[in-house]
Amino acid sequence: MKKIIFVIALMFSSVMATEINWAKSYKDAEAKAKVEKKPIIIVFTTETCRWCRKLESTTLKDEDVVKMMNEKFIALHLDRDNDDYPAGLEVRGVPMTYFLNDNADAILGARSGYVEGNRYVTWMKLAIQQAELYKKSIQNKEK
Repeated sequence: MKKIIFVIALMFSSVMATEINWAKSYKDAEAKAKVEKKPIIIVFTTETCRWCRKLESTTLKDEDVVKMMNEKFIALHLDRDNDDYPAGLEVRGVPMTYFLNDNADAILGARSGYVEGNRYVTWMKLAIQQAELYKKSIQNKEK
């Protein structure tokens, strides 16, 4: 019996590890980012975009991408054509990824196009570095 429970728990944890904890809306992401002190990552796609489907089915399922996104960011997935988002975010092409600071008042970076998981992780690492530099610059201005 214990073996069965262990196997079920193991299967459940491996399924959970491949799912991104998406915020429900931009306002939800903004509120969570302020509380959790994490930068926001916004992934824009559209229903008819072939490369968006590929990003969703491969890169956004990659274990390293999912782990980093869940641990280091507040993640938000939006449809460019149907969801509300701030006017300051120019989304001309898709897929498009924006990185915002934890107060959602500064763009840390933006990347467009499809990339594989390892490159996406690099993008996220760069955004984290930018977030840290931004925080330091704000702290220095306050002194």
